[in-house]
Amino acid sequence: MDDALAADEAAIQKQIQDIEGQIAAISLELGDKTVDKEDGVSIEVPTPSTVPGDTSEATSDASEPTSGSARPKDFEYENAVDDGYYFVGDGPQDDEVAVHDLSVQLALALGGDLKMKEESLDTDQGPVADTLDGECNPAPDSKPTKSRLTRRELLRNAAKARIRRMVANKKKRSDLQCPPWLKAEWEKGTEQKENMAACLQAVNWDKAKFIDEMERVVTSRKKIIVKKEEGWYSEAEMKSDLCWQQSRVTGAKAYCTDPKRHATHTRTNVYDNIVEYWVTVREHGAYEEEHEILERKKSTRKADEAVEISPGTFGQVQALMDRGALDGADDANKELPDGKVAENKAHFKRFMDSVLTKSTKLKGLVKDLRDNYENDTAKQYISQLEQHVSKLEKEYDVLTETMAKGENSKYDAAWWNLAHEAMKKVTFVSSRATAEEQKVRFGPQHIPGACTSVPMLFSPRKSKQFLTKMSSPGAGPGLRRFVHEIGEGVACAVAIRTAKAVVEEVPSAAQSSVASLAACRENNSERDTGRVAKRFGLKLPIPLCRVQLGSDEIPFLKMSDWATFILQAHLWHRLCGLTDRDQQRCCDIWQSFWTRYQKIEPNHPIYKRPGHDLSRTCALLLHGDEGRSLRKSALMVISTHSILGFGLSTSKHEKKSKRLAQKLNYEQPTWTTRFLLSVLPKSYYSEEDDAALDSDPFQDLMDAICIDLRSLYDNGIETKDGRFYFCVVKVMGDWPFIQKCGSLSRTFMNISKAASSRAPPKGICHLCCADMTGVEWENFHIRPPTWVPTVNT
Repeated sequence: MDDALAADEAAIQKQIQDIEGQIAAISLELGDKTVDKEDGVSIEVPTPSTVPGDTSEATSDASEPTSGSARPKDFEYENAVDDGYYFVGDGPQDDEVAVHDLSVQLALALGGDLKMKEESLDTDQGPVADTLDGECNPAPDSKPTKSRLTRRELLRNAAKARIRRMVANKKKRSDLQCPPWLKAEWEKGTEQKENMAACLQAVNWDKAKFIDEMERVVTSRKKIIVKKEEGWYSEAEMKSDLCWQQSRVTGAKAYCTDPKRHATHTRTNVYDNIVEYWVTVREHGAYEEEHEILERKKSTRKADEAVEISPGTFGQVQALMDRGALDGADDANKELPDGKVAENKAHFKRFMDSVLTKSTKLKGLVKDLRDNYENDTAKQYISQLEQHVSKLEKEYDVLTETMAKGENSKYDAAWWNLAHEAMKKVTFVSSRATAEEQKVRFGPQHIPGACTSVPMLFSPRKSKQFLTKMSSPGAGPGLRRFVHEIGEGVACAVAIRTAKAVVEEVPSAAQSSVASLAACRENNSERDTGRVAKRFGLKLPIPLCRVQLGSDEIPFLKMSDWATFILQAHLWHRLCGLTDRDQQRCCDIWQSFWTRYQKIEPNHPIYKRPGHDLSRTCALLLHGDEGRSLRKSALMVISTHSILGFGLSTSKHEKKSKRLAQKLNYEQPTWTTRFLLSVLPKSYYSEEDDAALDSDPFQDLMDAICIDLRSLYDNGIETKDGRFYFCVVKVMGDWPFIQKCGSLSRTFMNISKAASSRAPPKGICHLCCADMTGVEWENFHIRPPTWVPTVNT
């Protein structure tokens, strides 16, 4: 009997120990604490959960646990040591050891699974064993308990709850509102939520560190690499080496010669003085995505005793940091490779040149304002610009000193760091100066015409852009682009609709000149567009003249007005095919042309005029051709252009141009090389309408044009550089225009349309009597032909 009782008592004791172990693990998950045992019984003191993110006691996001006691750690237990357990893990700090005294009374914290009441423990009757047996083995009819979550799952859920509160909208505490991108990351799905919860645990539940870490992760996901192949190329090399079309070459030159980039994108070759341009040959890119996966390895070992950390364990950390600082200093002072030194030096030198160029441009703008404007507003801008010039000059002196230091230190890494900081400071000063410059050039409406009153405010290299020279400061690049497209053939109504769409999609455009175009009505698109262009100075200053044709007055343009505009805009050099102003070279080219032309036309009247300066005389061609309107009705278009120009587009591999080269005038856009004189509807020059009128309207128009051209030949245009003349050497066009212009009675239009025609022949050639009575022109068996003796009759 005694042996049986002893066996039962041993079994009960073993069961108690097993239950105590289970209770200890559950208590650890809930974060409970105990006090020392009193009289062999542990008195449990339940405390609020210390799991970070628990909402039972939290009042707001401001009370976020960041102390070491709240640090989440993954602990696992092995054995009991001295009535307790040592739990060792490798959380944020593996050297930490948590010691918890456990007892049976910790089961009170469960609140449902183990319900123990405080009652006296009678060891003789074994109430503890009875109570535990009754509570731990519920009746079969009781409801099954839910499976308990592990500590890792509880912490992960707490982290998710914490982030959920973090991304929620804060109505009262807007200062706690998280960035919008963090909420977007949270809403990407379950997998992303798990990753964010793990990130929050990894940073010790610190909100600020968590946001910084997430921002670093988000911004480092995508990577775009753009590679550019650039170099110095002359215009001829662009055509020969790169095989570029002329349109691309012209665009590259315009981009590089822009005043903002002229100092850095153009240079003169030191060997042959040819202008070279810094162009982008090819640009390609690559898109990459980077994913970083962190794996944390954890280990568990039996804790025989508490871990003791000696005071000097971390004493070498500061020494390690000091060594790193010294190594960094050595790296900063070490010499760079020769290639890197040359690259850094050249980059710094270009930056210094750009600062000097900016200062020079501001000085030029100050001079223009002082010479042309005397109001108070102009004086205010002059004062502000002078302050920026002074700051730029001081910063330039600092850059010069930095360059001198580089010569002493052989441009090492330490010097490059110093130079980089100096460039950052100068960039800030330069950006403010640029903003002030843009405000003066384009912003003030109280200085109208600031860009037109000084003829050479724009670069001569942009001289082909007539509209740019005449536009007012209020006309922004957007409006100039619209007007340019209209000049290229885009309908005015389409331009108005496009401007309205731009204003709707880009609200800031409502404050620009594009809004004026968007305000035009489409039913009077051409009239309103013309008014807007005139108001902003985007119309050429060529007045419309009128000539009486029968009972109507027809508008036309005089070549004398075109010539006046060309000379006032300093575009005389373009009439002989030059891109830059060179007065002496222009005179030499025209003198050479007239000398050579005399061998073809020695009896031309221009060679018989005494005292006529041929070096200042432009040879013109009068051109006429019949075109078609949008309604397919005929239009007679009359224009003039210089006999010399920029060559042919088919000449892709031409050699370097000679100084007195004389090229054909087929390159460049026609609206920059052809000068329109008149557009005449067919009703004014058709034969049916001419019969009903007493005079010929077409001849009346040609008389008005010829009178104006004669005045340019006899009197010329007087300028401060001298008197310039224009002479029409040839009339060119298709045969219908030649017939009408010369009033020819014998033309190809008189040919018989059928073999049975009985009408008397009128002749088909104005130089001979071919196809007239007795002069057959289709008989190829007669040698010589019968029309040869009639030439020039």
